[in-house]
Amino acid sequence: MQAGSDIQICDGSQWPIWDAAIVSGGQAPFTYLWTPSDSLDNDTILNPIITAGPGAYGVYTLTVTDADGCSGSNDLQVTQSPGIITGTVLNSQSGSGIPGMTVHLIKRGNPDTQWEEYGSTITDGTGFYQFPNLPLVDYIVLAEQATGPFIYMPTYYHATDAVFDWVEAQVTSVECGTMYANTDIHMIPIPDPQGTCTFEGYVYLVTIGKTQTEDPIPLIDVIVKKTPPGNAIAWTQTGDGSQAPILNLGQFRFENMPASLDSTYSFVVNIPGLGMQSNYSIEVAFDDSLYGNLNFYVDTTPGTGGIFTYNPLGVESIKYKPHEMMAYPNPFADNCELRFTNTENTRFTFTLFDVTGKQILRDQQEQGNTYTINTQTLDQGIYIAEVKTGDEVFRTRVMKK
Repeated sequence: MQAGSDIQICDGSQWPIWDAAIVSGGQAPFTYLWTPSDSLDNDTILNPIITAGPGAYGVYTLTVTDADGCSGSNDLQVTQSPGIITGTVLNSQSGSGIPGMTVHLIKRGNPDTQWEEYGSTITDGTGFYQFPNLPLVDYIVLAEQATGPFIYMPTYYHATDAVFDWVEAQVTSVECGTMYANTDIHMIPIPDPQGTCTFEGYVYLVTIGKTQTEDPIPLIDVIVKKTPPGNAIAWTQTGDGSQAPILNLGQFRFENMPASLDSTYSFVVNIPGLGMQSNYSIEVAFDDSLYGNLNFYVDTTPGTGGIFTYNPLGVESIKYKPHEMMAYPNPFADNCELRFTNTENTRFTFTLFDVTGKQILRDQQEQGNTYTINTQTLDQGIYIAEVKTGDEVFRTRVMKK
């Protein structure tokens, strides 16, 4: 015997299981029993009608008994008909599809203020993507590049705008058996930065009882916005540790940012479900400026969590201080002097790396807040200067011309 093929239906519909259940062999007459029976019009006939709704979905068992008392059973499964989201990732300027983009499907969680990744896919040669067989919940869709160099801004689906912050994304509420076609994402190419300034910092996960340096978070999207006009102008991801010490675990860096007397810079740390509770407003007046310790602290506490420029759980955090370590002159021909914060006037360690992370120089000093790099033996090029004073670490790029 066969109870029939599995069935997909939608709430409120009635589905006759006619011509689905099949009984062969045995001695007539037969008796039938379906379990569970709450959603069936008659649980003692071969082909009852199921009324879809809460409690109707699951496994149904048909047991058949013949005149001689012999019996057999078989199962079928009743599920909600899933939804599907499809679309194309497009270049907003040319209108052409972009192949090889990673598209993330992010679903509303529990509680409904939380969001979590449901799955991801890669656009095909025409920029097309699809997510089939979806549970009936709310979703937002994000397209981004998987690896650098980054050419496009990470962009959420919105019917009329290109948006970069998850709070502005358009929510798609998937209903039973419905296809949501043309969920197209128009990605904006990243403008080529024309400047000499640098922004850098870390993204930390904060937990009660831990210091802010225990849990740097890798591969978090960080976006720079310039106001006015309020546009996103650059993005990157926090380091995964593989490029240390050039880019450490949880660290982000934006280079070649232009100085501007009539604009300010702010940031978006893009973690769906967690809003920006505080931010930096950076005015850059001079070229070659380094803004370090632009750190963000991620609190995932339900109801009160978010992303902060300070540690909201009370553990002391490193405060933002512009120009914490300055190099002058930079670029340089002979010697270069570093100036940095050393409040306790403690011993510090100086290390110089090349751009591959290879250690070139190392020195220790008993105290002070300046250090002169003897560069006479260095080849022309770019280097990373690092100073460690107690629990603080300062880095900046220097160039010998």
